[in-house]
Amino acid sequence: MLESRLRPLIQPLFNLMVRPFVACGMTAMHLTFLAFFLGLISAFLLLQEYPPAWAVFFLWLSGLFDVLDGTLARRRGTCSATGAFLDVLGDRCVEVAVIMALALARPELRLVLIFLLAALLVSVTVLLLHGALLPGDARKVFRHQPGFAERSESFLFFTLIILFPKAAIFVTLLFILAVLITTGQRILESLMLFRMEGQRAESDGFEEFP
Repeated sequence: MLESRLRPLIQPLFNLMVRPFVACGMTAMHLTFLAFFLGLISAFLLLQEYPPAWAVFFLWLSGLFDVLDGTLARRRGTCSATGAFLDVLGDRCVEVAVIMALALARPELRLVLIFLLAALLVSVTVLLLHGALLPGDARKVFRHQPGFAERSESFLFFTLIILFPKAAIFVTLLFILAVLITTGQRILESLMLFRMEGQRAESDGFEEFP
């Protein structure tokens, strides 16, 4: 939700931030891998019980590079299915790594984190099915479906869970609720679009075979 609404406002800043990477010859793929490794560093710091602020810092730094890789790809005109594939895969790996690190470092969170993983699994499945089964925009290699809780909200929830351990269970339950609301939104939107596509196909069929 935050990402969809704020992105048009802050995109000019991202355009400025990628200029040094363009000047030094870095590619979007470099930033994708950098975002992935920074996310793993965040999970490692959680697992080793370093000061929580360090884990949060590397997590958001990972998120920043995850945004900049797409901006750089568009700037260079190098958007590709391979890049989109690795970008989405890296995002999910970082999220799973952080959740696993929290589960191992904080046993009291393990039960709610299992439910969080289950909710995220269903949500991502709906997102991927939506992109795979509906005709997409030819200009995009990956079709993103906006929702109540997107990656920015996930990072905010992770931050609260990491920095405020006494409220971590409650925050995780709120996180699960946000994911379920998002999943419901995406399911309803997908079903509505499937119905519209079906009606359009039937209409085209009647026109072709009167």
